Amino acid sequence: MNINKLFSYLKEDTADSHKALENTYPFSQQMNKETFTSQSYSASLHTLLAFHTYATPFVQGLPESIQIQAKIDSVHHALIEDIKALASSPSLTPSLACSTMPVNPESQLACAYVWIGSSVGASIIARWMKKEYPHFPISYYTIMTNVGANWSSFREQATDYAGSRQVDIHLTSLFANQLFTGLMNTARLHWPSE
Repeated sequence: MNINKLFSYLKEDTADSHKALENTYPFSQQMNKETFTSQSYSASLHTLLAFHTYATPFVQGLPESIQIQAKIDSVHHALIEDIKALASSPSLTPSLACSTMPVNPESQLACAYVWIGSSVGASIIARWMKKEYPHFPISYYTIMTNVGANWSSFREQATDYAGSRQVDIHLTSLFANQLFTGLMNTARLHWPSE
């Protein structure tokens, strides 16, 4: 498959997993004033911290020009800050319930894809929370809005990197889907729906 189709293939091949994640508690509560609570918000932040903690070493293995776009330290700091502001403890964050992935260009790109790709909707969530829940902390969604501004640059650089490493697009997508499954499994194991 043509490496220039990497992102269109990833988007298409992970669409079902992405949708399933959005329909999994606590993420299913976001943007819904009737069901959104501080508990569901805290659970989503803990789940996201589990993902970012798991994905960090993979993203750090990519060229610096790609990893800086993920704003790794800022994202971790923002999640911890928001979790503490919700009167919870980052130490309660579980490990991501994800199949073990080898460290290779495919898994590294999959982690970066899910990380940076998840930032695309961050500005919408941040705006909604400012309007509906102005007393809730949104450092994470604010920094992820900044990460999302790098989406085009990330796609270009990641495509170049994938081409130079002869990345297997199908394997990259398999790993991305494993990450979505890991997020869902983590949420289901630690925060069953109400």
